Amino acid sequence: CLAGENDKCFWFYDTGFIFNEAPVPEGVLLIKIVSDYSGRELKTGERVLPENEFTNLKAAFELLDGLELSIEQVKIENLEIKEAVVKVSGGPEIYFSILVDPRFGKSVVEKLRSSGEWSQIRYLDLRVQNKAFYQ
Repeated sequence: CLAGENDKCFWFYDTGFIFNEAPVPEGVLLIKIVSDYSGRELKTGERVLPENEFTNLKAAFELLDGLELSIEQVKIENLEIKEAVVKVSGGPEIYFSILVDPRFGKSVVEKLRSSGEWSQIRYLDLRVQNKAFYQ
């Protein structure tokens, strides 16, 4: 969804191509909503992101799903810095670079969750390949 004055949402294929406009979501949903605050325009037939960036964002969703983490919100605030922020229910915000394959973070999340500190962590930063930072 393009967030702003006139929210506009789109359905897209798992390849990243937009195929139709979608209603602005309300309430509890089973689908993932990415709130795009970048101020750009999108239309049917276009890609939501370039292929390699979309692949990495999709891998982030697959990582979180595989770890059975419930996502509250996904935000892209500035496409120039190529980052997405995911708010996890009962956990921290996780920062992803859409230029980096995030799957290296699986073991990090597993260790943090098993440590009992998961709910106390403010953020987990997975923006640098093969490095994780948290506070």
